[in-house]
Amino acid sequence: MASKKYRGSMIRIAESYVREFTMLHNLDRRRIFLLYSKGTAQEVLDKMKETALSMGFQECIYIQTGCVISCHSGPGAIGLAGISE
Repeated sequence: MASKKYRGSMIRIAESYVREFTMLHNLDRRRIFLLYSKGTAQEVLDKMKETALSMGFQECIYIQTGCVISCHSGPGAIGLAGISE
């Protein structure tokens, strides 16, 4: 969701972002997609996965963004996608 600008460390942002995204959308809890661009720290991805699993998601699938998203967002960008119930 592009309506909020997050500030602070990527670890803190990752947790808040996952929590807020999943609370705003009625998602199927079987699977969530964790998107990232090249340069994202593994600890950020791990925090996103840990948060998603703690919120009841059964599976987390990592997807690296392609060149268009990576060029627009830059290194270290993160995103989420899920399937609505």
